[in-house]
Amino acid sequence: MGMVIDRFDVYLVNLDPTVGHEIRKMRPCVVISPNDMNHHIGTVIIAPMTI
Repeated sequence: MGMVIDRFDVYLVNLDPTVGHEIRKMRPCVVISPNDMNHHIGTVIIAPMTI
């Protein structure tokens, strides 16, 4: 059994490689994809957050 990732969970994500002037670093990201997609397809959609 793998890791269970649910919608609205927050994870620290390494967002490399970067494009343009983006800063390379770990960022908190919130999972915005629906749980059906997260659990059955194994792919998640995230949104980076700033603090």
